[in-house]
Amino acid sequence: MAGKLPQGVSPKLGPDATGVGWAMEYVLIDKTGKHSLAELRTLQDWQVQFQIRTVPGVAEVAPVGGFVKQYQVTIDPDKLLAYKIPINKVVEQIRRSNRRGYIQKPADIENIAVGAQPDGTPILVRHLGVVQIGQDIRRGVVDYNGMGDAAGGIVVVRFGESVYDVLDRVKEIIRQTVQPTLPQGVELVVTYDRSTLIKHSVETLREKLIEESIIVSLICLIFLFHVRSALVAIITLPLAVLMALVAMQWIGLTSNIMSLGGIAIAIGAMVDAAIVMIENAHKHLEHEQSKPIELASGGCCRHSSWYTKCIRRAREPGLLPGL
Repeated sequence: MAGKLPQGVSPKLGPDATGVGWAMEYVLIDKTGKHSLAELRTLQDWQVQFQIRTVPGVAEVAPVGGFVKQYQVTIDPDKLLAYKIPINKVVEQIRRSNRRGYIQKPADIENIAVGAQPDGTPILVRHLGVVQIGQDIRRGVVDYNGMGDAAGGIVVVRFGESVYDVLDRVKEIIRQTVQPTLPQGVELVVTYDRSTLIKHSVETLREKLIEESIIVSLICLIFLFHVRSALVAIITLPLAVLMALVAMQWIGLTSNIMSLGGIAIAIGAMVDAAIVMIENAHKHLEHEQSKPIELASGGCCRHSSWYTKCIRRAREPGLLPGL
């Protein structure tokens, strides 16, 4: 594919991440006022983001805000005509001189030779125009708490990784490596951290899961009004949850909102079927004491199987009102 593209165009693979990998945002704040937005953006692009990218599980650190520093060369067309040098040659000579990153200041570009006069005197870039430091076209603006523009980055987590664990490693590298190497007065401030949202959401869901189990157990005791029979339905809840957690551990699935939410929904389905089977068994035992228990169990299973199918169908999105 690269051979079919125009000259100077090289294809690159994008980050191994999705839209939900947006996990952290941070900004670089200069409390002393000694560093400009361009200097903070340069610090972000050439130091901070490479340090954070070393963290396992980080797919990309996207820079945002600030000004991207550029060396801008303004060529005088009259001088090009006088020296008989095409503009393409000037561009090519500057590009070749910077292949190894030798350009560090405007004077390095000014002293690049682009040709020679008839007497052998080199023609330099400064003979053709002016070199100055400027900013690239801005493609986004970042504001920090209404205090004005800021430079920062967005940490994107790799697809399939645990966002919570990756963010723990990112915060550790920021504390141990990034912050100590920043210039005096410059501080990295985290403005968005999804691990806090994940922690609170999972804790809330766990709490509601326990409350649901307790309420369901009480309802079973009240409606069945028989402790030993209610225990049959109640014991299935922790056993089923335990089996689900063991399976999750075995396949490497984390305890997140989706998995815990699925368990919470499944509790209702399990209890529905268990209550129906126990209640049917009680009815058969009450009215058919003389018949073998196997017959009662068979009849209960026939009724409960039909009822379980109804429950399953009622929980499908198409049959729920308002969905």
